[in-house]
Amino acid sequence: MAAKLSSILRQIPWSLVLKAGIFGLSWLILPFWIFLLVGVYFYFFPLFQPGELVLPLCLTFVLAAVLSPNVLFALFLGTLFFLILGIKNLILVNRFASRQLVAFLLLFLVFLSFFSQFENWQAWPISFWWLGIVLVVFCLIKESADYRPEPPRRQKFLVAGLGSLFIWQIGLVALFLPLNYFYQTALLFLSAVFLIDVLLDYLNSRLHRRKILTNFSIFLVLLGIIMASAKWVF
Repeated sequence: MAAKLSSILRQIPWSLVLKAGIFGLSWLILPFWIFLLVGVYFYFFPLFQPGELVLPLCLTFVLAAVLSPNVLFALFLGTLFFLILGIKNLILVNRFASRQLVAFLLLFLVFLSFFSQFENWQAWPISFWWLGIVLVVFCLIKESADYRPEPPRRQKFLVAGLGSLFIWQIGLVALFLPLNYFYQTALLFLSAVFLIDVLLDYLNSRLHRRKILTNFSIFLVLLGIIMASAKWVF
């Protein structure tokens, strides 16, 4: 993921940075309806490939409505909008890596919002919301997979379904662990990034033993850091 981000940042167009900054700042200080108008205007004008990233844009707006306004989340939303506009307007060259990064940022914010709202797993709406999140995960994986035209459609559907199923199971485990919401988010996000990266590499015939071992070693180290630093709540 760090390599993908480094590759994208080398291509920075400053006009796009300005739009993303205005987007994040308008969310932070302006009424929500004005923020929506700003986002819609920047996305649809100029009118080029309007349907290309409607799902990530809508998810960004939904998250913007749910999140509590602060500078950190404004930076997250601004970064998301930067990537969405850059992909849509063909400014970012490495479009596949950019799409993956959009999916990962959205998943992080979705997981954080979910766990912060439902720290008590016995709350009755939790099953309904968790099924909705699994559907979002499926759609984001499917969208990333669809960007590569080579693999068969059925195989893409299977990979997206398998990935969302595993993430659903890991999320349920994280929900039962006696951890606060930030560590639950970190645990599920780390697992989702590793799993999605492996599945997309498999789909694109780029998965080999050395890469699996390297990624798995990094995953175990980061998992160990998260679990060792976590504050367990009994």
